[in-house]
Amino acid sequence: MKNKKGLAGKWKGLIPLVIAGALALPSYAAASPVQIDGETVSNDAIQVHGRTMVPLRGVLEKMNAQVSFDSDKRIAIISRNNITIELPIGRSVAYINGKLKMLDTPTLIIKGQTYVPLRFISETFGTQVKYDAKTQTVSILSATKKVDLLNELKAVKSQGKKETIQVQDTAYENTLFLGQNKIALWNLDGKYKTLTLYLGCKDGETYNEGVEVSAEPDTKEYKIMGATGSIRSSQGLKKFTFDVTGVHTLQIKGSGTSSRIINPTVE
Repeated sequence: MKNKKGLAGKWKGLIPLVIAGALALPSYAAASPVQIDGETVSNDAIQVHGRTMVPLRGVLEKMNAQVSFDSDKRIAIISRNNITIELPIGRSVAYINGKLKMLDTPTLIIKGQTYVPLRFISETFGTQVKYDAKTQTVSILSATKKVDLLNELKAVKSQGKKETIQVQDTAYENTLFLGQNKIALWNLDGKYKTLTLYLGCKDGETYNEGVEVSAEPDTKEYKIMGATGSIRSSQGLKKFTFDVTGVHTLQIKGSGTSSRIINPTVE
């Protein structure tokens, strides 16, 4: 009887601990399939508090990302196209190329596996994620869409003026007039790879003096990425592209009094 009572006493003390441990575990829905451009690549996605989480290895590697785990610091590391994301375990934060970003869900370890937030990672790399609640399927669209800088991703600061101009008798409504040393700034947050813009000389003028493109990836110093140079009225519309991979803040500055850009987009 004494032994039985002692054993019962031990179990009585353990019960609250077991219950507390169970309550500490995150609640999550059953595993869901993950598709990339229509092809199923995994069946390991789970929903944690309404957020899609995937194991560190598997889906992200199918997205051509390099993944690793720093066991000493307990940080998941994902890299692709000069963008590195660091996700500390148990914290609702991320570091994108060293820059702090607050999240609404933490990186977790569940049953020995590291789970990371899929939508945040995908969108940081410039891809889109959709969730079909009926089929419980997660879809990743790797093809990035062009985003209009004048109407969709509007400038956070602009000294320019949107206008419509005629170039060789063709109207272009999506035009930004900057002028000499006037700037426009956009937050890209490292999500895009390519900036595309066009230069055209307004009918009645001789030159478009072009623009200078700069970026501020990690510091307060703007790094000049390139310039368009000027174009003559006889050249019509001319296309320019710039690599903006990993760029967080984009600056476009007018080089002269007639500086204008037409249809600027990022993708």
